[in-house]
Amino acid sequence: MEQKDYILREIEKIGTIVRAILGRITGDEQEEAITVGHEFEQTTEWMEQQINFSMKKVLTLEKEPLKEYIVSFKGFNVANMELLAEIFYQTGIHYPEDEQEKFLLKALQLYELCSERDHTYSFTRESKMNKIRGLL
Repeated sequence: MEQKDYILREIEKIGTIVRAILGRITGDEQEEAITVGHEFEQTTEWMEQQINFSMKKVLTLEKEPLKEYIVSFKGFNVANMELLAEIFYQTGIHYPEDEQEKFLLKALQLYELCSERDHTYSFTRESKMNKIRGLL
């Protein structure tokens, strides 16, 4: 019972952190290229400090190593992975065009990973993945 409570607390903790990051990235319409880049750097550092999770590392990993890295964190359930994918998506669409692709590809990989792990079909997720494919 105590192990289950620990895992639920970890899921909730990561969900709170990822939602806060998403809110910071999509919050207001300042100078987007500078703001989004700066916010991504800050949130990357913050996640490393809070939960020892490296978003920079996520950007460099291929699909299978990415899956192993994400699964190694107990708090990354499907909902939290979708939030993480949304962070990469929002960062990608607000970055200058020459740097968008790496963020959008990572968002797509994360959404695909969510589809693999989730036992229900999500129209919203599929729609987002199709939208990303259209941008690439």
